[in-house]
Amino acid sequence: QRVHAGGIRLRCGFHRRQLPSIYAASVRQGPSDNDLQKSRSNMNLALRNAYEAELRAASIATIGGKVEVAFHHLERAHILSQRYTSAHVHVHWLMLRLGASMGAWREVIGQSTRIVAAAMFSRIWVPIGNTGRANVSAIEPMTVPDDLRSLLENRDV
Repeated sequence: QRVHAGGIRLRCGFHRRQLPSIYAASVRQGPSDNDLQKSRSNMNLALRNAYEAELRAASIATIGGKVEVAFHHLERAHILSQRYTSAHVHVHWLMLRLGASMGAWREVIGQSTRIVAAAMFSRIWVPIGNTGRANVSAIEPMTVPDDLRSLLENRDV
């Protein structure tokens, strides 16, 4: 069965909610647990502001039915959050939810494994610059966009 939501045709077998109410509400509500708040508070102010701006942009894009734009902003949030376990896991969770809401089951499966890996390895080792999507290797380092590089170089300031 297909449900039309915000200009996107969704395959929905288990629910009939629209994409914005599924996904965007979790971004707008912000952190619901102390771990995510603590993870964000460990980020310096510039990094935290950039991370939260990417999450807001992803939410706005999703509400507007621009799924690929939403994923682009989640990828950028992923790059910024890789060293902060709860924030890193949160981005993978949002990617999983967005993938599920559009019926992209490869993305859902890929994000499920990445959530476990992010929870276990964020503090030990991460592939710097990796976008976190299921369509790329989970262990391949990638080029960090120039505008994010300075934020990451100064992450402990």
